[in-house]
Amino acid sequence: MTDLINTASGAKISIGPANPTLTTPLALEADYAGLSYTQVTGVQTMGKLSRAKKEINFTALEDGEERIYPGVFQANKFEVNCGKNSVDPGQQALQAAALTKGTYAFKLELADKREADFSDTVIYFTGFVLTADVAQVGSDTSVVMSNFVITAQTSTIVEDPAHFVT
Repeated sequence: MTDLINTASGAKISIGPANPTLTTPLALEADYAGLSYTQVTGVQTMGKLSRAKKEINFTALEDGEERIYPGVFQANKFEVNCGKNSVDPGQQALQAAALTKGTYAFKLELADKREADFSDTVIYFTGFVLTADVAQVGSDTSVVMSNFVITAQTSTIVEDPAHFVT
């Protein structure tokens, strides 16, 4: 079996249009791929993108045992941390998006192509830009950072199937 575990080096995040028109509630890869995106540059780290259900706890009085049930899917907070670059179009777009109540399309590209019959993984999703730090300054040996939090709507996460072996 081939080891296909990769580092995050080469990964990219891009922001697309506000309030994208998608053909279905569970959008198809083709819906996202047809949109125009602006890459965010200077990214140092990105967080976890996941489909997670809310945990529901219940304890029955008769036995005192706590049970945990799966609830509804909840939005994921996806963090993007960048070296602040005021002239980067991607960072500008994230800053502007944080001032609105609109949802935006996003494209996450992983540099994980290992063999000729593979392509890099592309993951699409929509979300709100919840937080856009103006600047995280730090000390005299720190890079000034801009940190963004995107609430990824779990029902809109679509992984491009083209990266699978053909």
